Amino acid sequence: MSLRGGTTKQSLDIDVTSAPKISSQIKKVLRWIGAQRGYQYLSPLVSQDLRIALQESLTNAFQHGRCYQQRPARIKIGLTAKKIILEVSDAGPPYLLRPKTTTALIEHGRGLGLILQAMDYCELKRRGQVNTLIMIKSLVPKKNIDLFVELTERLNQMLRERRSMADLYQFFLSFVGYAFNVNRASLMILEPKNQQLKMVASLGHKPKTMQKIVVKPGEGIAGRVFLKGKAELMRHTPNPRYQSEASLSVPIVASPLKIGEATLGVVNITDRRGGMALRSEDIKWLYVMASQLAAVIKIRELLK
Repeated sequence: MSLRGGTTKQSLDIDVTSAPKISSQIKKVLRWIGAQRGYQYLSPLVSQDLRIALQESLTNAFQHGRCYQQRPARIKIGLTAKKIILEVSDAGPPYLLRPKTTTALIEHGRGLGLILQAMDYCELKRRGQVNTLIMIKSLVPKKNIDLFVELTERLNQMLRERRSMADLYQFFLSFVGYAFNVNRASLMILEPKNQQLKMVASLGHKPKTMQKIVVKPGEGIAGRVFLKGKAELMRHTPNPRYQSEASLSVPIVASPLKIGEATLGVVNITDRRGGMALRSEDIKWLYVMASQLAAVIKIRELLK
């Protein structure tokens, strides 16, 4: 696969022979991506964008691209360390990726607006009698300030919808996993009654394992960060006993969830995709995002 996404590490080709099979083939694609090394804990936000792009491009391939069993639509998937590349091909009439008029876009009905919004890069190629729509989703996050604005907007929307704390926790951690491009992350909240940090959301941990993880303030990496109230980047475990924590590995960035003088919990990130290192800059931005969640938690409590 020769695309702008860089050197492809894994690839897959799938033929879609009828419109009713679109949904099942999209599920197959997402399962395959999730089974590849380094993609096991892909952010739900990224998965949602991939689903939208595939659904729209395949639906339009059958509506306008003259696809059927003898001339199926074809999906090609390529994975690199930093990008997911999708190609959807059909043998229909040529069309413009960005029609010059609104009327042309509506008449052609290819859902291009949704695709362009969901993906980071799109390119249309006409090879002989075949249209090939190339769609790339970057696993390298946007600029930090843009991510912070997006996180704020989404959390505020969830507040307006009166979503549960469990939904807020899991969304936040999924967003953090996407923003920092990591395979593993955990969110721990202090239980006031027993004064212990309990894991309430995770990426890369089995649910049964997550339920068992409880840490006292001052204990282990998360407990230490909670007690100090300061975000840290740990490249090596400062004490051998920290290595026994099932939820953490190094290098790790851990940040407290602070609002004013109160510390509500700790968020941890580790295992950045592609073997890339966590950096000192990540400390500041994880702390900024964690503080945003802390504010939302307090607002949510007031709304009860």
